[in-house]
Amino acid sequence: MDIIRENHINSVLILRQDRIGDLIVSETFVRKLGEKYPLLKIDILLGKRNNNAKFIVQDYVNSVLIYHQKPVKDIANLLKLRNHYDLVIDLLDKPSRTSQFIRKILKPRFTAGFDYELNKDYDFKVQALSRLEYHIVERTSKLLELFDYDLSKLDYKYKIKTLPTKSETVKSIKSKGNKLFIINISGSHESRNWGVENYISFIKLVEREYPAYAFLLLYTGDLSQQAQEIAQTTGAIAHPLIPSFEEYVSVLSEADFILTPDTAAVHIASAFDIPQVCLFARNIHKITADELPWYPYKSQYYAFGEEDDNMKCIAPQAVFDAIKDVI
Repeated sequence: MDIIRENHINSVLILRQDRIGDLIVSETFVRKLGEKYPLLKIDILLGKRNNNAKFIVQDYVNSVLIYHQKPVKDIANLLKLRNHYDLVIDLLDKPSRTSQFIRKILKPRFTAGFDYELNKDYDFKVQALSRLEYHIVERTSKLLELFDYDLSKLDYKYKIKTLPTKSETVKSIKSKGNKLFIINISGSHESRNWGVENYISFIKLVEREYPAYAFLLLYTGDLSQQAQEIAQTTGAIAHPLIPSFEEYVSVLSEADFILTPDTAAVHIASAFDIPQVCLFARNIHKITADELPWYPYKSQYYAFGEEDDNMKCIAPQAVFDAIKDVI
């Protein structure tokens, strides 16, 4: 099936108005669509939470639009685009009232998405893969079936193009011949905070056995005090606050090893094939929700999560023991 050529489609809008991690794992789909149809007008709609990561897909689209989650402004902007697109593609692999609202206002000739019980209004559908058996990048990329892709031959690995880092801190560490161990202490919620004492204990364990590593702490403004406390008690360096997400990616790309409780950083590290420790605020050994944890895709990782969903209960010694023979 090739719905673009069969239906004389000239313009496409991709809906991805959610989080940074969702955009990263959608890079494969957007890139493959752009490669297959170089003359097709492809736009993408991002949201206020992932617009700062637009550079990840910008090379493969004509325009990046923003859904601001401000009803009056969004409706006005969408009405200007009514009947503008031949096809709207919804990348969300679960029902979304927001996506449904956007599609109804835009009134494209055709719509495409995943065949869910509550998503029966698409003109072109693919059966969604199991959320308990398949990685999110594979689930998202399944929509490429509609564009005559043989998924059995597809390389799903997502990529991130980025510029060399401007960080003088990273350059200084590298110039001294140290290996760079980046610890991102910021998660999207307090439940994803491993805790100052755990970070200190882990860093000291590695420092004692592997002095060739230099530790670099990345964090958001609300965790500046915690970062300084960790740095003052260990040999770690608290990196100055990074001004843009693109530079944040550039800094992460320089790491030899990464530890993070944040799934966006998980996918970034995976894109650069950097070994990592992923900390989850859930029991990863007993999946009771409707989805697998967002593990890295086809890269080396060590995942940890506790039975009571309390990240602070993950023992630094256990993390160190898991990686000590590979770092």
